[in-house]
Amino acid sequence: HDIDKINHHDLHSTWCAYSLATGLNLLATEAIKLYVGYLRPIFYERCQPTDTYDSCQNDDGRIDARKSFVSGHASLSFCGLT
Repeated sequence: HDIDKINHHDLHSTWCAYSLATGLNLLATEAIKLYVGYLRPIFYERCQPTDTYDSCQNDDGRIDARKSFVSGHASLSFCGLT
């Protein structure tokens, strides 16, 4: 069987490369999301702003609602496929 001929050094190197790439990708994606801070489409529903729109009445998930761009799913898919 070909499965018995697996080079464990290559397997380890591949695992390390993908782990490092995924970690760096997540770090970069979250840093960009925090810097850019585009609103998600559900921001106003979660925030329930006051009449003057200067503060939120509901603080649950307010910071998470500002993490729309860059898409975490898209960046992780790109990282895994390249």
